[in-house]
Amino acid sequence: MENSLSEWLLLCFGALLGTAVGFHLGKGVAPPGSPTQAVRDVAAPDDSPSECDHTEQGFHCVRYLSTAGPDAIQVDIPNLRLDIGKNQRVLLKGVFVPQADSKRECERIKGILAKKLVESVLGKATRVHLIEVSHENNQLAAKVQFDGVILQDLLIGKGLAARKTKVRPDWCRLQ
Repeated sequence: MENSLSEWLLLCFGALLGTAVGFHLGKGVAPPGSPTQAVRDVAAPDDSPSECDHTEQGFHCVRYLSTAGPDAIQVDIPNLRLDIGKNQRVLLKGVFVPQADSKRECERIKGILAKKLVESVLGKATRVHLIEVSHENNQLAAKVQFDGVILQDLLIGKGLAARKTKVRPDWCRLQ
């Protein structure tokens, strides 16, 4: 008796679940062509991509939190499971940036200027995207795009960063 009751409940639950899924997906339960189809089609959700949808190329519409040094920033990456995108440290990909805590004064000054520039432009930015995301030294690394401008290119243009090569640049020789 117990088995038949549990089987009957499972069968009823399965039928209800199948009906609910059919309604959710916009598929009717009645056979096609039946004269009295009491099931109305449900509109499918809009699947067109938005500018803030994450893609294989990167994370879009992230929220800038702070600068974690001249070569890294802290961001919140929205719409990731289990809040793994909260307070993420992201390295600036593809560039060497002078260190703000260097013993050499010329490097330290450029590092402080780079950090202030990053804080200024990302603090005022309306949209921040992480593109070409990868892992470097077990940390998230990406090109940072704000309002259509690549942060790394801006730093290089101002003389506050250099493209990565095998050898770190001598910041005191670079003017």
